[in-house]
Amino acid sequence: MELQNCSVMRDQKGFGLVELMVALVVGLVTSLAIMEIFVGFEGQKRTTIAGADAQTNGAVALYSISRDLQMAGYGLIPEKDSPLECNPMPALDGISLLPVLITNGGSGAGGDSIAIRFGRSPMAGVPTTVVGVTVATNTLTVDNNLGCQAGDAALFVIGAVCKMAHVTGVSAAPTFTGVTLDAVAATDVGSKLSCLGPWQQFAYDVTAGNLRVNAEPRVSGIFAIQAQYGISNASNDNQVACWTDAVAGGCGGADWSNLPSLAPTVRNRIKAVRVAIIARSELRERDAVSGNFNAWVGGPAVTIAGEDQFYRYRVFETIIPLRNTVWAKETL
Repeated sequence: MELQNCSVMRDQKGFGLVELMVALVVGLVTSLAIMEIFVGFEGQKRTTIAGADAQTNGAVALYSISRDLQMAGYGLIPEKDSPLECNPMPALDGISLLPVLITNGGSGAGGDSIAIRFGRSPMAGVPTTVVGVTVATNTLTVDNNLGCQAGDAALFVIGAVCKMAHVTGVSAAPTFTGVTLDAVAATDVGSKLSCLGPWQQFAYDVTAGNLRVNAEPRVSGIFAIQAQYGISNASNDNQVACWTDAVAGGCGGADWSNLPSLAPTVRNRIKAVRVAIIARSELRERDAVSGNFNAWVGGPAVTIAGEDQFYRYRVFETIIPLRNTVWAKETL
């Protein structure tokens, strides 16, 4: 009987302590490997999602600026004594007739700002001739007032002398020849009057990571704007010969930081604007992942320093011709 019990005990099988410890170590290593893969995949997913958000923000911001730049200025109908030849450029309610004005803001966060000016006349500001003035009632007699309505910005052009005023009323049928403004002068006879619709300005800048329009946040996740003027060799030449920041001593040595001071023949060499929107991912990476880069090949530098190096960036750039300047080529 005793011999039989000993044989049974010898036949019993199981895990020893060493085997259990080996299995535990293998299980822990496998779990760590799985967690490492999961963490890497999750980080990649967050980076991808954040990059997609930055791409959307950058595309929306660029579209908004491009749409307004295509409308910039006045002078849709080329003719002698173009408003682009006004010297000096007039202003209404503090908004100059200059189609676009870039303010150089350097290479860091925020970058440049762009002021875009245009009107919204359904008649495209077609000019009409002033044939009479009644100063006592601030009333003009024109060939035809069908392009004007109360609230419009009115532009007088006679040679290179220009001024702007507000339209307060127009005469009805059967004449359609009277326009009342808030200020007129006897010398306005013989000038060309254009009603531009509401003359407005859209000022784009980047503050605290937001693209703003007239100081109102429009698109989040934007790091900076970079912009340059496209300059031709002559005002009646539409081919861009060089690109310049809004600085003194740019193309041809002109002071492109102060457009109002330039002669019309120099100012009207601006044929296009190149814009880059630098969008930033909202995800902060564990390590520094970004450094300095150019907004476009050979373009202005964008400085990424300090905490900004832990974020990823996307650049969206385009070139927008200033159509009103381009179409007025033959008159400049």
